[in-house]
Amino acid sequence: MKAQAVPHWIVQFTKSFFKDWTTRLLIGGYMAQIMQTNTNIPQNSALLLILFLFFACTLLLELQGGTTSAFGFINNSNILMYSKITEENCRALKRVYKVCTAWACQHGVVFVPEKYHLIHFIRSHKKFNMKATVNINGFTEGPVSNLHVLGVQVDLKLKWGLHINIVKTKTATQMAVLTQFTTSTWGTSFQKAKTIYFAVVQLAILYGCSTWYTPPEWTKPKEMSKTKLCQLDAAQNQCLHTIAGAYKSTPIAVLEHETGFLPIQMHLKELVVIYAERTQKGPAREHIKRECNTIQATIAH
Repeated sequence: MKAQAVPHWIVQFTKSFFKDWTTRLLIGGYMAQIMQTNTNIPQNSALLLILFLFFACTLLLELQGGTTSAFGFINNSNILMYSKITEENCRALKRVYKVCTAWACQHGVVFVPEKYHLIHFIRSHKKFNMKATVNINGFTEGPVSNLHVLGVQVDLKLKWGLHINIVKTKTATQMAVLTQFTTSTWGTSFQKAKTIYFAVVQLAILYGCSTWYTPPEWTKPKEMSKTKLCQLDAAQNQCLHTIAGAYKSTPIAVLEHETGFLPIQMHLKELVVIYAERTQKGPAREHIKRECNTIQATIAH
């Protein structure tokens, strides 16, 4: 925390959670004496997750630079390499891994190679060696075709079709539960059904959309086919029929008006535009621009 220039009073306030813990056992009618407990922050404490971010960022900062970028959240860390060939990326990853192991030894951390995953992001995969892997002790899985990163399913070509398929499956499961709460005789009210859909089902559909969704008119070629986007429309339309108790022949425009929900593609575009405006002049945007320019210059040479 000190290395990240956190104010001294916050550091001292945080340190207070590491001391003066007490425990008292209550069994039936017996109450034991208060005992001093020498322990770290409890596992279920939200403070533990926040402090781990400060702890992990010391490694992530060491990995930044050159053709390497690193990011993570809690115990999910990711390293991104770029070059003209996959073999060079693998060699660079092996060099970077030595930095990780040195950091682990210094801080008493143990990495588990069995949990590592490697993926090559390439649009024209026939031109490159897609089987190139990293020679690390304990890592035997080899490259994978898709990967789950911070709640979003990414594939080799970053087309996001697999992510939408997973969202469809999740939505169908949630819809089956929602249907049980919206029966015509004893089910929940219309307003409560809307609340459940908004707080559970729709959030699952929209999660991470600033990453995987790009309006069709923004990109060429299109990042996502119309068929995949229509599948999201169909998922929401089914939900609206359920919470409104409407006939299958009821026009979708009528349902959207009565329930107060935008068409899913319009809602996606709205969220993406809001995100773009919010990050247009922020430090994250400038960092992305610099990295993109560096990558283009490196690949060009």
